Amino acid sequence: MAARVASAAEPRCLGSSVHIDQTLLAERHRVVLIRFGRRGDPQTAATDVLLHEIAHEVWLYCAIYSVDLDEVHDFTEGYELYDPATIMCFYRNRPLQIDVGYGPDAKVTWPLPDGAVLADAIIDAVHEPAALPQSAVRRGLLGVFKEVVQGLAV
Repeated sequence: MAARVASAAEPRCLGSSVHIDQTLLAERHRVVLIRFGRRGDPQTAATDVLLHEIAHEVWLYCAIYSVDLDEVHDFTEGYELYDPATIMCFYRNRPLQIDVGYGPDAKVTWPLPDGAVLADAIIDAVHEPAALPQSAVRRGLLGVFKEVVQGLAV
């Protein structure tokens, strides 16, 4: 099954577990955010609007994708994806702990008030010592991400 082309109002859709695995393995320089949910669900639609809001803000360091759980069942049990919409972030094929105000967690399963909360959580997750050199944490955000992307490309 081929990946469905996304419209301007939604993240790129990954249509199979193979596409998910390939995306997680191929993206070496950015966080991969995946929204797991069901097409037509109101909470999933609200989450997609939120992701669209932050897409231009986080594109340098975060690639955003969606997965329809009615089409791709392989991750439901392993990641316990039973909520209407779940957001998970990965870096170099490993789940990231993100904090959107309730402590660090590997997934967000509740509606967020706005995109700024999620964008800040992604930025904080990328700033973890495992993702960035310790000396980079205090520098300007865009400069750090450009430096990291350039450094990882070498």
